[in-house]
Amino acid sequence: MDEFDEFVECLNFPDLQINECMGKGNFSRVYDGVYRELPVAVKVFDPNLQYNSHEIKILQSIQNIPHVIKLLAAPDDYPLIIMEKKMGLQTRELFKIANIDNIRFILKCILECLSEVHDMGIVHQDLTIGNIIVSKKLDEVTIIDW
Repeated sequence: MDEFDEFVECLNFPDLQINECMGKGNFSRVYDGVYRELPVAVKVFDPNLQYNSHEIKILQSIQNIPHVIKLLAAPDDYPLIIMEKKMGLQTRELFKIANIDNIRFILKCILECLSEVHDMGIVHQDLTIGNIIVSKKLDEVTIIDW
């Protein structure tokens, strides 16, 4: 356990249980969690860096756009955001089972989302395959990490 995980263990936000780490980035980590009895993803920002609410403002402004991860809570006094939990295919799995129609559908969803956010003056600055969740049935696409 490192300093970041120790910090996360000390967080005490009402109705939130933070479990194991699902992913690590340069400035944050994402944890599996439960919020008000719902499965969630909890993004915790690095406690050693000045907390930046930029991502929260973006998520709040694009919540009605299809294919955007849903924000459930963004407490002012905590360096975290609580989002819906979406499980999708791993990249290798996706490449093994996707056909041309699936790929067209995925690209259509991504481009529709990006078109709407671009119309609002918002640009996703890290759109990679790792920030796109495709459901196991290949019928739902969600863009994360805004």
